[in-house]
Amino acid sequence: MEASPSLQSKKPKTTSADGPAGLSNGYGYCTEIMLAQTWDVNLATRMGDLVGEECLHKGTTGWYAPAINIHRTPFSGRNFEYYSEDPYMNGAMSSSLINEIAKSGVTIYVKHFALNDSENHRGDRNNENGRGDWGIVTWANEQSIREIYLKPFEMSIKSGTVEESYYEVNEKGEHVLTTKSVPCCMGVMTSFNRIGYTWAGGDYNLITGVLRNEWGFNGEVISDFDNGEYMDTKQALKAGADTKLNYLGTKDYEGNEYSLKGNITSSDYHYAKEAIHHVLYSEANSLSMNGLVDGNTITTVGYYVIIIASYDALSVAGIVLIAFFMIRKGKKEKEAKA
Repeated sequence: MEASPSLQSKKPKTTSADGPAGLSNGYGYCTEIMLAQTWDVNLATRMGDLVGEECLHKGTTGWYAPAINIHRTPFSGRNFEYYSEDPYMNGAMSSSLINEIAKSGVTIYVKHFALNDSENHRGDRNNENGRGDWGIVTWANEQSIREIYLKPFEMSIKSGTVEESYYEVNEKGEHVLTTKSVPCCMGVMTSFNRIGYTWAGGDYNLITGVLRNEWGFNGEVISDFDNGEYMDTKQALKAGADTKLNYLGTKDYEGNEYSLKGNITSSDYHYAKEAIHHVLYSEANSLSMNGLVDGNTITTVGYYVIIIASYDALSVAGIVLIAFFMIRKGKKEKEAKA
């Protein structure tokens, strides 16, 4: 049956924040490498709970975290935001965080998929044509990739499910509360690097072959920040990815704007529709649906928000009081001199 007019609306606007040491637009937490040194997955669970409450409070629907790559070299520029050099440690920590934050309906994007283990040459801009279309090439055999570099991602994708309540329309047009289980992990962010010759965000074997077909992932796959050069939009769509993190527009490898309004083939529409399905599936099972139907709204103000607000208020009051006494003292000294 066709949905009631109140449900016939466009996809709600969503807001995602960067991570992983807390929300980029919110409170800061310790880095992942510090968290891993505690060997305490309960702390990761607690962090997931706090960040989830903060997302509900701020209306932030997605979080680019956790970051779970391997410390392949001690010189990598992002080791501080990856847990460790051990795949099981990374997977255990991230799974605990993901399973908890999923209770708040947050779409998390585990990153950077995959083998993003160096910050050098992430799309150099100083090659002969000045375009910066190379990107670092990472070489590894399949056994090491599966046993080490993909293991934390596999553990995160398969971390479990969460019970979700929502309203659906029955045959009488009534809103009926329904509960179902959905995967805790609904998002993945790809990486800058190439695996062999192929950019990770456009690697069919990685995204469709392993992530979707082997692991059964049906959520959203987004690129890391698109530098507008070698991250080819059409290549990403054909590989099974869905969206790009950028403000540069959707360009192909030659720098031409990629648009479904142009001269494209039916296969382009097919890949675009698949991408839309993945995005909508992810968003439909997230807190972006919060308040879409009357009576189905969750609001929250974490106790820590109240504590911090009270502390700020007391601090301001103290500063005002100190300023008042200093000004009054100054006036008395001037009067005494006069």
